[in-house]
Amino acid sequence: PKGKDAESTYKTLAEQIRSAINTEHSLGISYIALLKPRTIPKTTSGKIARAWCRKGFVNKTLDSVYTKSFKFNSQESDMEPLEIEQNRPNPRVAPKVDAETIRNMDRKDIMEMLINDVCTIGGISRESCDKDVPIVSLMSSISISEFKGKIEHEYSTKLSDEYLFRETTTLIKLTEVVKQGFAPDDTDGEGASAANVQHATPPGGGGGLAQKLGCPPGVVCCVVM
Repeated sequence: PKGKDAESTYKTLAEQIRSAINTEHSLGISYIALLKPRTIPKTTSGKIARAWCRKGFVNKTLDSVYTKSFKFNSQESDMEPLEIEQNRPNPRVAPKVDAETIRNMDRKDIMEMLINDVCTIGGISRESCDKDVPIVSLMSSISISEFKGKIEHEYSTKLSDEYLFRETTTLIKLTEVVKQGFAPDDTDGEGASAANVQHATPPGGGGGLAQKLGCPPGVVCCVVM
């Protein structure tokens, strides 16, 4: 692309690349460089010369048409090449807020808190934190696990291990989940189902899942998938 459409096209492509890598491999991306066609260093046999590419990236000599840093709260010039996530300092553990306070907060305030936590834990810039895309496309698996612990500790909201990895779980949806205190569609046995198990079977049995499975009255039936 050329002209004024180029910047928008490159930005969209970089976001799609980052999202795809996060989703498929659970790897966080700190930096993306789009190079001009036929400028990638190659060996005499035609293979990509990875060592030369790394050297060109570190020395900023690659013939790029667009570069994008996803590092949180940082300018591109401050980017440390090949920085690994383990070097990121551990976030401060905030005191737990009581559940009633969280439930009484405005959705806008909850969303703001969630965005700040995703940016901090995931190591991404605020402009890269799209509230409409799956959380799994924004953070690595390690970051998501850390984020889940934060949700349970600071937002008084228990989720199953796989809930944040779903393609349908976005920041918008998670805001509603935190507001309610549980996820109605979390049926993994640790989230909404566990939190509201008393509603699954009426007192004395004889209803819901227990009735369908033929369980005698007073017996709580559980299904392990």
